[in-house]
Amino acid sequence: MKFIFSLVLLINITFFLWEYRKGAPDIYLPPPIDSANSDTQKIILLSNSPAIAKESIQSVDTAEGELVSNAEKQAETVDEIEAMDYVDPRQLNASNQSKLSDTDSKNAETSEFVDPVYQQPAVIQEDELPAPVNEQFSQPVETVRHQEKEGQPADSTLSDAEKNQTIKHVASVVACYQLKTSATKADFISQTDKQTNYTLAFAGQKVPYISNYIVLTLPAETLQLAQNRQKILKLQGIKDLWLFEKGIFKWRISLGLFSTLEKAEFAKQQYARLTSEPLDVAPSWQTHSVTQVTISAEQEQDISAFEQRFAKYIDKDLDCSEASP
Repeated sequence: MKFIFSLVLLINITFFLWEYRKGAPDIYLPPPIDSANSDTQKIILLSNSPAIAKESIQSVDTAEGELVSNAEKQAETVDEIEAMDYVDPRQLNASNQSKLSDTDSKNAETSEFVDPVYQQPAVIQEDELPAPVNEQFSQPVETVRHQEKEGQPADSTLSDAEKNQTIKHVASVVACYQLKTSATKADFISQTDKQTNYTLAFAGQKVPYISNYIVLTLPAETLQLAQNRQKILKLQGIKDLWLFEKGIFKWRISLGLFSTLEKAEFAKQQYARLTSEPLDVAPSWQTHSVTQVTISAEQEQDISAFEQRFAKYIDKDLDCSEASP
């Protein structure tokens, strides 16, 4: 078996070598070397060097010389321009005529001067200007006023007495009244003439008033003492007692409430027969809203006329300031 395998392998190797060398296709062969003569470089010996055209050498030299001469000329031209640009201001007037060329002088002779499109207005003298409106009329008005002052008669001047009377012609008298409960603001407005010498002003105000009178004991030092005093009064036959624990009547005992001062004083005398405790009468204050009218007049006579005309609407006995307890 091994012999057969070795024989077959030998045959295959032999066939491969034969095919590679003799009968293989072109793709297995190396490419032919044909580029040996395509990219050849010529080697020239110095002894056999070709003659170079002298004309080309001369043209190169000439071009280099022109470049150098042109650069030098440009540098000289720049120096001349810089020297010509700077001109001494003192030499401008003297050298302007000499610097003009023939062409410039010919153009100056043949050209004509054309006025500009915008022309300056003619100069107007100060005396030709019209005077302002205020100035035109101020002088005549002042003259007329001066003439009027000079032509005024001596009677037109006011005397000192008349001046004082004019100054005093102002509202210098003021009075204030409370309206009665039945009176209203409409009553005054409907009955007030437009040509009166006074003015009226109305305002709402909360005014304190005495609603009633109370018969009280004197204040105790403590609440306990006030309570003990209340028990004693009940034992003495006085009923309907009220102990105030706070407020202006703190630790005082009320024995009764009365509408007038006379009734309260009479009740005090009756209570004094039943008890030995000292008693007192005090007013009870409350507040209510009222309407006040303030009149501003020129004279006292106007105030009197107002009181007579509206006596049924105002309380003349109670002034606005009389409203505190």
